[in-house]
Amino acid sequence: MRRLIPVLAVAVLAVTVFAGCEMDPVAQGAVPCEPLTAEEEAVIAFKATEPRFTGEYVETHDDGVYHCRRCGRPLYESAYKFNSGSGWPAFDRAIEGAVTETPDADGFRTEITCTYCGGHLGHVFRGEGFTETSTRHCVNSISLKFLPDDPGAAEANREFLETRCQFAYFAGGDFRALEYCTQLEPGVITAYSGFMGGSADNPSFAEVQVGDTGHAQTVRVEFDQSMTDYLTLARRFMKLHDPTVELIDPPLGGSQFRSIMFVVNEDQRQQATDLLAELADYEPPISTGINDAGHFWLAPYTYQDFYSDLPVKPACAE
Repeated sequence: MRRLIPVLAVAVLAVTVFAGCEMDPVAQGAVPCEPLTAEEEAVIAFKATEPRFTGEYVETHDDGVYHCRRCGRPLYESAYKFNSGSGWPAFDRAIEGAVTETPDADGFRTEITCTYCGGHLGHVFRGEGFTETSTRHCVNSISLKFLPDDPGAAEANREFLETRCQFAYFAGGDFRALEYCTQLEPGVITAYSGFMGGSADNPSFAEVQVGDTGHAQTVRVEFDQSMTDYLTLARRFMKLHDPTVELIDPPLGGSQFRSIMFVVNEDQRQQATDLLAELADYEPPISTGINDAGHFWLAPYTYQDFYSDLPVKPACAE
């Protein structure tokens, strides 16, 4: 079971939070499908910033590709890298579609995240004139994994991406219990509590609880596809909550507790659809919906691993 560390306790990692901006034998250096270290999690999951001039890739100039440390997807080619003097790796562009920009909660900056897994990379700045693009992706080294320009490494990483780390999103009732129970499943690398399916950016827990943002309490599951698969996790999800109640736990709120399988691709959609078809004669009728996965907003760290240190566990642990 992973252990999260509060953002306020990241002093061992960074002088100031937001100060500026995994080995598989087959993958030959690709990002491993394993839990993040405490330091990696502080940055990648909870948006801390490593200290200036301390990152592994500040002065790296070799030819190759920088990948997301969490999911292994390629983000930046080495040709995009330049020296900005900021103390963090700088890139004047990203591989098309690999990086997502989102207005920061502070209202001033723009956060950049891995499009595939949502891992925090850093921030993007424009108009500084460093290169022809006048764009600077200021990225934490700890969010990256550099692979040298080698056909063998590239092919191994491609195979790794196709066969290993995958993501699934499930919403159904209290995400704290769902997160805890899901992490007990063989093949699950980690799970996080958060929000998905609404219209508001950067929703707070209180806003979601009121029910006006349209978000559902959601768990993001990272799993090793060599050990389990999406259908197995989806079947388990249907047993971990009551899928017949449209609004789970009505006394506590409303639509934020609804049952949904958020799918990331057509393969997941087909498997989810087939599963619901199998359960079509269930009584009372199942109300679980199938929606496209959207932006996953991570819940505050106080809601992560909520049951780990509590003497009373959810029913799934019995």
